[in-house]
Order: sequence, then structure tokens, then C-alpha cells
Amino acid sequence: MIRNFVKSSLIALLLFEVGLAAHAYTVSVGTYICNPDATITVPVMLDTAEGLANIGVQINYDSQVLVCSKIEQGSLAEVFDDDFISSDNGAGCISIVSFAQSNITATKGGSIAVLTFMIRSGTEKQYSDVAIANVTLGEETGVKDLSATKSMWSIIDLAPLDV
Repeated sequence: MIRNFVKSSLIALLLFEVGLAAHAYTVSVGTYICNPDATITVPVMLDTAEGLANIGVQINYDSQVLVCSKIEQGSLAEVFDDDFISSDNGAGCISIVSFAQSNITATKGGSIAVLTFMIRSGTEKQYSDVAIANVTLGEETGVKDLSATKSMWSIIDLAPLDV
């Protein structure tokens, strides 16, 4: 039986200044343990969308261990309601961009996107980082610089489970 366990949820802490008040935005993916031949769903989480009109995220992974089979818009579709664009180059790089029609006033948080990975056969005792390689945040006027690059990671560990 294949099981997926969430070990922790950390990743990229990004600090930005919006207007006169400082906002901290946290973009994260969890850490999972699973076996080869499993399918795992990985949400890309944003703690709050307040003050944003767009977000872009680049996620890197080891394509020799993982295959991205699906990229879907997450629960924040209700606030990032203008456009959602995603791509996977098949070589371990996923790009996600989501837009709102204006700056979001709600303090709503949730998933920007939900990624589905298949773990390749024959990858026992291997792992893949699912790394948030770049995050770009913006507001509707485009005047404020809300972008940053932060290299943090999540590990999908393929070691056999002792359950």
C-alpha cells in the first residue's frame, strides 16, 4: 500500500513592503514521503493575497525522479480571478502566473496551484527537491517592487516506509 505522509510545511518566507504597512508573504510547499509508482498532490500555498494583483512562482524538481502530470489552479482562484497560466517544460521546471483584476483587499490565503506528480519506478532510496526557485509578486500599478528570488525547498523522499 502506498502512503503519503506530510512531514512538515515550511519553505519560502518572503518579506515585502506594500504602501505604508509591511506585509510578509509566505509561499510554501509541504514535505512528503512516498514510494515509487505513487501519485502525490502538492499544493503551492500563499498565506495571504492581500495587496496583490499578480503572483508568479517558479518551481524546480528532479525530472528523473518525478513526472508532473497535472497543474491546476488552486483555491485562490476566487481572488486571482483574471487569468491563470501554467507550464511544465518536462525537464524539471514549472512556471505558474496568476492575475487578479485589481489589488486584492481580502486577507484570504490558500493554494495558488495544485501540482500532481507521479513518482517514477525504480527510484527507491532517491529523493527530489521540490524547490520554490523564484517568486514574483506585484500590485496593480506595477510601481512598487514586490519581487524577490528565494531558493528554498521541499523534499519528496522515496525511501521505503516502515509502517
